Amino acid sequence: MKETNSIDAELRDLVHRIIESHSAIVMEIVVKGSKRSPVLQVFVDTEDGITLKELAGFHRELNASIEQAGLLGRSYRVEVSSPGATRPLRFDWQYRRNVGRDLEITTRAGETMRGTLRDVNSDGVMLEYKNANQFIKFEDIETAHVQLRF
Repeated sequence: MKETNSIDAELRDLVHRIIESHSAIVMEIVVKGSKRSPVLQVFVDTEDGITLKELAGFHRELNASIEQAGLLGRSYRVEVSSPGATRPLRFDWQYRRNVGRDLEITTRAGETMRGTLRDVNSDGVMLEYKNANQFIKFEDIETAHVQLRF
């Protein structure tokens, strides 16, 4: 889980406690805006995908809990959303959900490959790259992004 900016431990713990109590995963927490008007962005997902109803429920619960605890002052905004297609893949279940889609993978060695994700197992992924299947271990992947087709 990635967190940006200086996020108060109490706020971070509150976000995790609420989201994880619903068997969801906190993908990223970002605090933007000014000190007087902060914007808390929480990106949430589940292995089966997240629904708008779930996101709305998380938003209401986070908003009420943050207000009750006084963690962001009086003038703040909370945004809860799914990571979306532009966020990097980080978990094996995210790769499994994207079998058959085009990915761009950058390895820790600095090589960038664009191809179709063909298979996923506990060790890594099979990417159809340059008309051949290439196995890439998870430990060798620096970043992986789904490539959207238009």
